[in-house]
Amino acid sequence: LDTKNKTFLGEGILSSPSGIFAKDDGTVYVADMGLKEVVVFDNNGKVKLKIVRPENSPLFSSSAAFEPKNVVVTSQNNIFVVGTGSHEGIMQFSADGEFQGFFAANKRNLTLIERIQELIFTEEQKAQLLNRTSRPIENIDVTDRDLLCTVTQDAGVTTEWREATEKVENRIKIHNMAGVNILAADDDIHDEWNFVDVASGKDGFTYTLSYTGVISEYDSGGNLLFSFGGRSMSIDRNGLFTVAAAIDLDDNGFIYVLDKERGIVQVFYPTDYAALTHKATKILGSGDYEESEKIWKSILNLNGMSRVAHIGYGKSLMHQGDFKAALNEFKIANDKENYSDAFWEIRNEIINKILPFLLIGLVVLFVVVSIYKSIACKKGFKLIKKREIKSRLLKDVLNVFDMMKHPLDNFYDLKVGSKGSVISAVIIYIAITFVFCLDMLFRGYLFAPENLSKLSLLPVLIMLVVPLMLFVVGNAMVASINDGEGSFKNIFIITAYSL
Repeated sequence: LDTKNKTFLGEGILSSPSGIFAKDDGTVYVADMGLKEVVVFDNNGKVKLKIVRPENSPLFSSSAAFEPKNVVVTSQNNIFVVGTGSHEGIMQFSADGEFQGFFAANKRNLTLIERIQELIFTEEQKAQLLNRTSRPIENIDVTDRDLLCTVTQDAGVTTEWREATEKVENRIKIHNMAGVNILAADDDIHDEWNFVDVASGKDGFTYTLSYTGVISEYDSGGNLLFSFGGRSMSIDRNGLFTVAAAIDLDDNGFIYVLDKERGIVQVFYPTDYAALTHKATKILGSGDYEESEKIWKSILNLNGMSRVAHIGYGKSLMHQGDFKAALNEFKIANDKENYSDAFWEIRNEIINKILPFLLIGLVVLFVVVSIYKSIACKKGFKLIKKREIKSRLLKDVLNVFDMMKHPLDNFYDLKVGSKGSVISAVIIYIAITFVFCLDMLFRGYLFAPENLSKLSLLPVLIMLVVPLMLFVVGNAMVASINDGEGSFKNIFIITAYSL
């Protein structure tokens, strides 16, 4: 922009520009969806280069779309273009505009139905199937280390529904030069489904913007630090957006967000709390755990409900060997993965302490058993065997151990009545109920569902007793209607032994 002469870059040249990237030397790259070109201007505002559809390249399919939406350039002058409907991935060009291939395409995981179709359909039938392509990348940015940040939109359905039909791929990624996602590649980062833009900040922080105006910040490990903003529904409010379109940052950490509908840019500046969180995250990543512990502690003094601070504080403690304190912090943050790691270390310490005594105890036990057997042989002692037990009820209850070893024979014995009884079945049902209630109400934190603490005894009993009653009564009714051999008594007893 030449403010003196009031001339504008690209005036009379551009049609529908949608993305821009400026280099330090004054070179400006503009992605124009209307022209279907990437126009490169020099520092004088003159057109230096136009990147058009690579018709003659064998790497670019004739069916591939070329509608440049945004463009970024690395320090090595490699040009990366993201286009509307470009399912093949990011388009990569050399500094002189030569097409070099597609980069970092999203994967398309087949659903169960699609896998079956792959087995039985002909090639002609497969070609007619719709929605078999991967989702195109929505937007792009480049980090200070020449890594590419990308965001991908979803279909607008819930993550739970998609996970039930196919594997959900992360919507936020950072790609290395091989195109591999290095941002929490083994974890799930889905959050919003309608991302429109992404921006890279200092020290590996990544910022995303959704269509509904939600701004999210992630650290270098893909952990969500902050989420703010949102959609302005009825009245205009600062910090909310009508139609969010683009996001960017400056060197001071100020966040600039474009509202396309209202035609304004809103600016967010980092508070002292945010700056402190950034500092603690950076120091923790550098390995200075003592210093990061102090900062995380001061953050918790400001906001004791901060999950990020509890996790960061727990990691600082854990790396200093205070595993019990770290365990408590991870539990407060409901971070089961780090909780498991801390618990593993505590268990290792306990095992290392008791292992010598355990080995000595096993040796002593072996010696005592050997001496007892030797004395028992000389004196004629013998253990009581099951067949020598006089009580029929005790025999019937102990029969559960034979059931596990010889199920078919025992089912026959239960059917003809030579083993088992209603009383023994009731005892087994009571034992089953006791074990089930213990499991549901006192299950360990790592294996307990999040809503377990809200359960009471009555719902737990209903969860077990009602299905059991329906199973036994339903089977007895079906057997009765169909003239089956199973009586209510048989089914009641056999179900207990089966459990």
